[in-house]
Amino acid sequence: SKVMTSPSKLLSTCFLFSVLSAFSVPLAYSEGAAVNVASYANPNLPNGNLAQGSMFTVFAPNIGPATLVQATAFPLPFELGGTSIEVTVGGQTLDCIMIFAVSGQAAAILPSATPIGDGTMSVHFNGVLSATFGVTVVRHSFGTFSVNQQGNGPAVITDPSFALNTLTHSANADDVWIIWGTGLGAVQGNEAAMPLPGDLPYDV
Repeated sequence: SKVMTSPSKLLSTCFLFSVLSAFSVPLAYSEGAAVNVASYANPNLPNGNLAQGSMFTVFAPNIGPATLVQATAFPLPFELGGTSIEVTVGGQTLDCIMIFAVSGQAAAILPSATPIGDGTMSVHFNGVLSATFGVTVVRHSFGTFSVNQQGNGPAVITDPSFALNTLTHSANADDVWIIWGTGLGAVQGNEAAMPLPGDLPYDV
């Protein structure tokens, strides 16, 4: 079964989840890390690598403006609130597509064209290199948003009308539900210009 809805609504909802996470920073990442924006999976764990085309968030000191700044329209920017992120893998350096920035945290989309393998990520704030750390880019590494926006506990799973799965709104056999997350894999086209809906040729 498939559930079709407005791609802009889907993307806006994903952005909302990622922006909410800016106000619930896991203490483990206060010193610097780039993690899946939904799951916060530790980069040292098997599911902690960043997938091509996925949304990720960076935690580091000395980055981001004091007040939250977020992308509100397409095309999405490569700089936001004086904050920009570059990724370098396999000798290629690409600009990441910014979603939001606030003091100590920024979120972006890892370009689908990022090569697979180990590399580095650098964060610039107001033209100054503020943080650099290692990253591993893989083809797929799905992370599911959690209700508490901390990467643990109940997942963000909704019915086709976007009502959240809860103890009082539970799933029944043959129901269709939507699992909200990021990291299924790369897409074709300009990710910054518009949502790119469609089926991905990957097993889940």
